[in-house]
Amino acid sequence: MRRFPAFATTGFLAVSFLAMVLLTGCGGPAQQYILSEPQSAITASQRPVRQIGVDQVIVPAYLVGNKIPIQSAAGELTYCDAAVWATAPEKGITRHLITYLQKRFATPHVYRYPWDIEKSTGVRLKVILNRLIYVESQSAVVLEASFFVEPISGHGRRARLFTTTVPVPKGETPLIVVAMNRAIDRLAEATARMIRR
Repeated sequence: MRRFPAFATTGFLAVSFLAMVLLTGCGGPAQQYILSEPQSAITASQRPVRQIGVDQVIVPAYLVGNKIPIQSAAGELTYCDAAVWATAPEKGITRHLITYLQKRFATPHVYRYPWDIEKSTGVRLKVILNRLIYVESQSAVVLEASFFVEPISGHGRRARLFTTTVPVPKGETPLIVVAMNRAIDRLAEATARMIRR
């Protein structure tokens, strides 16, 4: 049986490891970011209804996936390098809204809709994001959405268009993520005000 010198085997393993590092993007996974916890201070107010059901947020096609979108100065859609959402945006933003409303109304009775148990009272919130993106020409995150609040039983659906712009001093990924969190907080506050009426 032919034997290879120990240094030859070690050299082969080192070359193999280097090749694996090069194939996986020069070492290390992409930085992950979370859109799940409200970032700004929330002033709790009296609970307006017994329960609030929050539909899963509908997001634009370019947000389906885990990449953080950027609109270049020329209008081209690109994504942040080596940065991804830890949770799919439609799920992370939905969780963000639920958490915000729980804190805002000081109640645990804010649920993902449709809920597992039968509930016939309260309101249902539906949010459609038309735009959530960092726009280089404005040095800002832009959020545009429409949302609807309706009683679980009965009539009286209310609708609103919403838009906000959050400046980003430098186009760095962590600052873009902070601005997106702030924009979603503003959207959540707008939904809370409609729910209170």
